[in-house]
Amino acid sequence: MIRREAEIRIRRHALDWLAEQGAAGTSTDAPSFSSFHAWLTARDPAALDFRSIAGPRYDAEAWYDDVTGQNWRR
Repeated sequence: MIRREAEIRIRRHALDWLAEQGAAGTSTDAPSFSSFHAWLTARDPAALDFRSIAGPRYDAEAWYDDVTGQNWRR
């Protein structure tokens, strides 16, 4: 899959994961990328099958941070 397709897919999965966790902005704790990554690899491992200079996990975490509003951590 190309990187742009993976980005769209991972961002959509992040929103789905947040909804499943009940963490749609109401929790005081920051949602965990590690938990999301485990969920993603179990549900859709192909979403992380793309080429990236920094690595698919790094890009996925950046997109996840963007969706969850955690870019301040970078």
